[in-house]
Amino acid sequence: PLCQVVRKGCCMFLLRLGGFIGRYPCWFLFLPLFLAGGLGSGFIFLREREANGIEDQFTPVNGPAKLERAFIQEHFTNDSDFSQLRLTSEGTYASVIITGLQQKNILTVDAFTEILDLDNEVKNVNTGDTFVSLCAQTAGKCMSNAVLDFINFTASKIQSTKIKYPVCKKKLSVCVLLYNFEYLCCSCSPSYIRRRFQLSNCLVLVYNLKL
Repeated sequence: PLCQVVRKGCCMFLLRLGGFIGRYPCWFLFLPLFLAGGLGSGFIFLREREANGIEDQFTPVNGPAKLERAFIQEHFTNDSDFSQLRLTSEGTYASVIITGLQQKNILTVDAFTEILDLDNEVKNVNTGDTFVSLCAQTAGKCMSNAVLDFINFTASKIQSTKIKYPVCKKKLSVCVLLYNFEYLCCSCSPSYIRRRFQLSNCLVLVYNLKL
């Protein structure tokens, strides 16, 4: 019968295979180990070749937008006077997120006294490179934080100065740096809404660095 022929053939094959393995056990013991080790070493480069960039994953390699950006980067450099509006990428920056204890209001004199001290500590960090040598500059000065500029680096002005939304007189609105805030709507119209901040539980300090 066909079943017996197949069974006999399989038995003979396994018999010979077992005999061959028994005669050369070292090959079947060490060869798989070396093979697995050699192929597994490729995982060392996994992190380098891992594609985590959203832009690389979801946009064409030579798409029109990338070609236009390359043209802008080549002909309109952003290395003399820094401007966030001229960035063609996310840029290089460090940010510090500051929250009030127990979700308390951070727009107070005491809180901003500590924030100004923290800002001063960041700018005086020296690890071989100073902050001045790494910061993005405009008009020969490091870019500063809009919120601290708004109070002229004086903590006592945070309560006497009215922070409104939007702040039209500033190139960078301080509102993008305040989170979980509450405001008082002073006057509303279809074309313009005037709001004044009452409190905020979180503040972000952004330190732009050279590209």
